[in-house]
Amino acid sequence: MPHPDPTIAALLEENSALKKSIFELERLRCFSPEDTLKLGILDGSPFTIWACDRDFKIVLWNKKCEQTYGHTKDEALGKNFLELFVDAPERGAARNDCLEIIDHGIRCENCLAYDNHKRDGQRTMLTNCFRIWDERTNQYLQAEIGLHIDFDLSSEKRKHRQLREVGLEIVYRMNLQKDASKREFLARVKASAKDKELELLKRTIELDTWERESGVSLSKAHLLKLRKLIEEQRSSISRRVVTLERSISEMPGVEYLTQMEKEVSQFEDEKIEMPTSPGLSGPI
Repeated sequence: MPHPDPTIAALLEENSALKKSIFELERLRCFSPEDTLKLGILDGSPFTIWACDRDFKIVLWNKKCEQTYGHTKDEALGKNFLELFVDAPERGAARNDCLEIIDHGIRCENCLAYDNHKRDGQRTMLTNCFRIWDERTNQYLQAEIGLHIDFDLSSEKRKHRQLREVGLEIVYRMNLQKDASKREFLARVKASAKDKELELLKRTIELDTWERESGVSLSKAHLLKLRKLIEEQRSSISRRVVTLERSISEMPGVEYLTQMEKEVSQFEDEKIEMPTSPGLSGPI
């Protein structure tokens, strides 16, 4: 029930609001002298500090970023950083790196980046990227701390790109080798499976011929057992073929060629062990 005196009532209401404000300030983390010192160091440092969300939109842009890239804070916030300052040939890699950092927490440390100034050409940056948690939006962001390298690195940049192109060419050739090896392995498995199937067919015909021409009657149970063993071998071969074909198709890289060669050769060398009967040949 409010106090009948309006002046006292107003003071009590103001006091209640003040208590709520104090409680809210206590709930929030207050800045310590150490926190203030850290912020002062960051603000006065020669490092660019910016952050973006998963849509590549800039949410943090410090003073050094304005000097390095030529875009004011108002111009940068909310913009796609890929389009704002990343060099066109680097945008695909920068996009993928950003998603890997935000989604999986990888870190890109001491990397060279070739970023664009708004007016004055390109900047060579030494950058470190990592993810941070934003309590305002409850999501991870990519943060980058960068240093503009003043001296000319044009020759090193060319070497860097040449090495990258060589690396891509090596990966391309390795993939060609892997694909060719896969085709070869699949052909060998199919050929070996066909040979084994012919041997099983030969054993079936041999069994029928012996039973018809030998004049010696095998028990029905014994014949069924032999035919069952032949079918079991046929099923076993089919399962092995399916397993090998899956392993070959899913082979991740050329470093697995030796292991796959061993498995395919082992399949080719396998003999079909069958029990013998009078008039029949031994193991196939």
